[in-house]
Amino acid sequence: KIVKVAAGYYHNLALTDKGVLLSWGGNSHMQLGRNFTGHDSCSRDSMRVEIPPPALNFVNFAAAGGYHSAIVTQPLFPDRSTVEPSAQITTRPTFAYGMVWGNNQHGQFGTGRYGMAGSPQYVTSHGNLTMLKVWAGGLQTYWQNDVRDCAGDCNGHGRCNTDTGICECF
Repeated sequence: KIVKVAAGYYHNLALTDKGVLLSWGGNSHMQLGRNFTGHDSCSRDSMRVEIPPPALNFVNFAAAGGYHSAIVTQPLFPDRSTVEPSAQITTRPTFAYGMVWGNNQHGQFGTGRYGMAGSPQYVTSHGNLTMLKVWAGGLQTYWQNDVRDCAGDCNGHGRCNTDTGICECF
């Protein structure tokens, strides 16, 4: 069952109640999480986005930007149970990962690096802060962590201070 849909400029993401992420649409900048581009890179059929370990088991939140995608994901708990996406509003996971892929020409990943990524990449610029939610726009990604709301990149011109969790624009 689909519980959330996110629409980017030419691509879409859907999150299921089992924490599975699906993508479809244009892939000109690898925003679908498929490591190829070109004339035949547009997909009308949804496909599962492969999330690398250790966070491959449960996607909590998904956001589609202009030509990039972002998620918050967590591994299964040791007892193999999961937390339902709606429960994240009132309960916080012990840890969760931020991941991004697609076009990063303007620094919209908020990682301090630039270029494209064809598969999900961990966001490590936030230190050991637990990611709770993510939103994306044309050229920006906004993360909410366990410290406070924090803009991931200030439209390509800033980074999150890992000590305070505050976005510092430059």
